[in-house]
Order: sequence, then structure tokens, then C-alpha cells
Amino acid sequence: MKYTEYKEAKKHGTEGFPLQYYYVDQKHPQYVMPLHWHREIEILRVIEGRLSLWLNNEKYELLNGDVIFIEGGALHRGEPENCRYECAVFDPRFVSGQMNSRLSELIRPLCSGHASLAPLCPAANKTAERLLDTAREETTYYELQLASLICELVRNFYTASAVHLEPATDKRSNHRRAMITVLLEKIETDYAEKITLAELADTAGVNEKYLCRFFKEFTGYTPTDYINRIRIEHACYEMKFNHRNVTEAAYECGFNEISYFSKCFKKYKGISPGKYR
Repeated sequence: MKYTEYKEAKKHGTEGFPLQYYYVDQKHPQYVMPLHWHREIEILRVIEGRLSLWLNNEKYELLNGDVIFIEGGALHRGEPENCRYECAVFDPRFVSGQMNSRLSELIRPLCSGHASLAPLCPAANKTAERLLDTAREETTYYELQLASLICELVRNFYTASAVHLEPATDKRSNHRRAMITVLLEKIETDYAEKITLAELADTAGVNEKYLCRFFKEFTGYTPTDYINRIRIEHACYEMKFNHRNVTEAAYECGFNEISYFSKCFKKYKGISPGKYR
């Protein structure tokens, strides 16, 4: 799976142990976190620097040591600044055992959309830090410790009143999220082809002026800028994992001119595509 996908299709962890640890620094090909979502819960901790994170269009400024919790289904993106951060993405249902157990009753709402989770929950930070440390180190039988820490984390959420059952539905918000979903999926599918503002506006069922304003509100970029960023991310993937040369990566990812590709690449990555490769 290419790491620029909007709705992440890759599995986090394995079928039997759905938890995956990630470490991200400036060398990571996806240093800037694109707008995406996944069904699993995510814990993110800033190790160094600053990370501007948007959750469902609400901005959070995170600094060294800050921890944030991302509920399943939340649209999120991040812009790091001299930053290193780590995260664990997991489906907590694997620790709940039988479907009708008390444990399942407590965990299920966190994964079914029937409850919302507060992004900031200081009472759960220590447990989250231990979970991240354990996931990173992978010592003997670490899976048992992680399962225990997930249960402890869920208990922290409930005791701190960070879980809100049956959140009120906002039809306008849901409609706007559905619109951005359709637009980003089109861009992800057609990024190697020519994509016009008129096409995107038609896809969303709005006029071009509203499209540009709405799109920037959610993604932080104009549609053209966002498309070029997605193309650059795919080009990075092609050079890093499929060993394409600069010219091959540029043309395969929708750029018709090498000079323009190089200009965009340096703008978004800070180095030339040749040096990156």
C-alpha cells in the first residue's frame, strides 16, 4: 500500500495482534502527515520539536512530551516543525474476549462510532507513555504487557470522563466530511492524471470558488497544492521502494515537466529529488 492513501487500507499490526508502533522523524518519507483516517485508536507523543495536528478540523499545538489520543474515524493531519514523534495505532477490541463480556461492553463503543474520545486526557498520559515504550522496545512477551496496558488505558478514559457515549450527530459536519472524503479519494485515484478544479467541483457538487475555500479549510492547502504534494509523496515512494530514477518517478506520478517536478519537490521536501534519491 502506498503511504499517501487517505483512508488507510494497511493493517496495523497483525490479524491476531492489531497494534503497530511508528517512529517518524525528518528522514521518514511521510514526515508531513497527510489528511487521513482509520478505524483504530491512535496514541501520538511528541519526542522533540513542535507538531501542529488537526483533528476533525480542530487544531492542536503539541510540544515535547505532549500526548494526544485520536479516536477511530477522526480525520487528522499533521505538520511537524523540527520534530520527532511516535505513535501506536491499535484496535482495542482484541483484548475484550467474548462479544457479550463486560470488557467488550466497555470497549466496543470506542470502536463503533457510538462514543467520542477526548483528544487530551492527562489522566491517561502515563499509561500511554508506558504503552509506547513497550511497543517500541518489543521485549520478551511484550504482547501480554501491551494487552494489559490497553485495558488500563480504557479504564483511564472512563474514570477521567474522557469517553462520551452516543455523541450528538451534526448533519452539516457529516456532510462536509463526506464531501472531503470523496474529493480526496478522487485525488488519490487520479493523481497521475490531469485533474482540474472544474472536475473536483463537479465531484463535490459545488462551485469552484466554494471548493477552493472548503478544501483549504480541511486540508490546509489549495487543491492544486495538495495534488502536487500527493504526487511528490508518491514519487518519493517510487524512488525509495521501487527504485525509480527521478525522471521515471516524475512522469509516473503526474508531472509532465522535470523542471516543474524539481521545483515542487524542493519546495515540499527541502532538497532536490536527485539528492533525495
